[in-house]
Amino acid sequence: MAQISYALITTVGAQKIAAALAAETSINLVSIAIGSGATAPSGGETALYSEVARKSISGQGVVAGALNTLYADIYLAAADGPYTITEAGLFDDTGALIAIARVNPAINKPIPSSGQVVEGTLRIQIQVANATAVAITVDPSMAVALQRLSVLPWIPVISVTTAAPPASPAIGDTYVIPTGATGSWAGHANKVAEFTSAGWALITPRNGVGVGLPDGRVFMRLSGVFTELVASETRKGLVELATRAEALAGASQALGVHPLGLTDARRKMEYVTAGGTANALTVTLDPAPTELYIGMSLRVRVTAQNTGAVTLNVNGLGAQNVSNSNAPFTLQSGAIPPTAILELVYAGGSGWFVIGGLQATANSLGDVKLASNTDAQTGMDAEKALTPAALSSRTATETRTGLVELATAAEVVAGTDASRGITPASLLARTATETRIGLVELATPAETAAMADLGRAVTPGGLKEQVRKIAKGLMIVYGPGTHVWVCPDDVTLVRVYGRGGGGGGGGCSNASWAASGGSGAAYFDGVYPVVPGTSYAIVVGAAGAAAPAGSPGGNGGLTSFASFASAPGGIGAPAGSGSPNSTVGPGFASGGQVNMQGGVGGTGTLGGPQGGVGGGSFNISAVNLPPIGGGGGIGGLYPGLGGNGAGGVNTGGAGGPGQLILEY
Repeated sequence: MAQISYALITTVGAQKIAAALAAETSINLVSIAIGSGATAPSGGETALYSEVARKSISGQGVVAGALNTLYADIYLAAADGPYTITEAGLFDDTGALIAIARVNPAINKPIPSSGQVVEGTLRIQIQVANATAVAITVDPSMAVALQRLSVLPWIPVISVTTAAPPASPAIGDTYVIPTGATGSWAGHANKVAEFTSAGWALITPRNGVGVGLPDGRVFMRLSGVFTELVASETRKGLVELATRAEALAGASQALGVHPLGLTDARRKMEYVTAGGTANALTVTLDPAPTELYIGMSLRVRVTAQNTGAVTLNVNGLGAQNVSNSNAPFTLQSGAIPPTAILELVYAGGSGWFVIGGLQATANSLGDVKLASNTDAQTGMDAEKALTPAALSSRTATETRTGLVELATAAEVVAGTDASRGITPASLLARTATETRIGLVELATPAETAAMADLGRAVTPGGLKEQVRKIAKGLMIVYGPGTHVWVCPDDVTLVRVYGRGGGGGGGGCSNASWAASGGSGAAYFDGVYPVVPGTSYAIVVGAAGAAAPAGSPGGNGGLTSFASFASAPGGIGAPAGSGSPNSTVGPGFASGGQVNMQGGVGGTGTLGGPQGGVGGGSFNISAVNLPPIGGGGGIGGLYPGLGGNGAGGVNTGGAGGPGQLILEY
């Protein structure tokens, strides 16, 4: 028969809901009654047609996706009944029937004594105009159980495997519902069920909630499934301790080992005696390993000394190389003494490494015996090691190597002790003198150049520089004109002196007049860096020309060294007149470490008449000649000097020529 169950708001219910809306209050639904009446409800009912039981509401809520649709549940325990349910009613706290439902087909609710255990939830859904006008009260005993189970982090339970609700549970009995549960637990796997006075309260705990069983086992809800908290290779958890026999057997991967069991197992593995041959060892472990793993350790007692490279086969898992843990890795003949107990560690593809038990040889590390003082003195035993005491007894002599005492600084300076060694510090105390061999300090370039230190030695480089200076001590003097100097090899500095040409003296055209002398030239002196193989331009200024009678003297020419320095020439004197004046000097030279200005030409004397003397240049004074009445001016006698002025009707003297001197 098709199910045509439905629920109606009764006339009384509609009136009470409308009144609640108007008064902005709500009605309070508290219970559901079930009955066996056969009449189809119409909505005008105030009671069920044949009520058989009434129970407090155990759950309530809003139907998702349905507007203003509420639901209320009652829990039917296994002991409820027996009866046939064909109708149900929803009652408020005044006893008024708010909604009535028809149950079709009918529900048969037996009791356990009939041989059937049936539990379940009966739900009534109603749609109202405004859900705020209806309040639903859940049975406190059921609500408290649900609330408590939802917040507890740890819950004691009776079982995690009971698949059907027990027939006669006590209030407070709690279970974890397993997969495949039946009855009212069907479809609720991994939920917690607690029996209350209102029936079974079911809750879905949060992940991380734990439950404990009476036997001490512990489960935790992880990703929606209750999982026993037992430690494994990939998860932390509780672990059961192995017995001493289980620890010795070494077969379980799920049990923990206590200190006594670990001690037993360690004693069992003190060592295992090797079989096979001296160079092809075999061992049989009990229990037998299924594989070799990196870090696996063994203590193996051998019975014969090896004669070459060695292999080890453990429980038939294959022969692996046995190597020294230090270079040379291949075991040398005799490295394994007879009856030795070897400590071995497995290193994967490299095989077994010996970390203890080898005998030291000339070519490999291992255990050694200590030598006595006599052994140390004879120096013939190649298999023993020296102790500090034995080593100190072997002193060095002229024919035997050994320990040596260190000399003091005074003993090193004295140089007479033939049995002590020299330390670096004491060696520094023995310096060389003219009468004693010893250490000598090297002279710096400056000290080498000074050639005044008698306590230091000259380096080859310093010696070469001094020889070069002696061999290269050249001076080149350049006269007026344009020249090119090419820097020789090994020359990096030159000293240059330069002065311009002197100014010419003035001419005179009157027997009673006298002209002034020309001014001297400027002068520079400096040291300049040069590059071997490079060409450098040199210009030397010409002398200022002598002036004809009645004319001024000529200016001297400029002298320069490349772009480094220059010296202007002297200024020519004006023509003679009735009131002769001194000649103006040239400007200063530039670019030198020394830069000087030329001297001013002298003033002529009237009446004599006598012309003025020419001006001087740096380091060269003007030449003062005796008065020459009416004679012509005398030219500059040295480089850069100004020419004398004329007296009477005569020509002035020419200036001295320019000059540049280059030294390296």
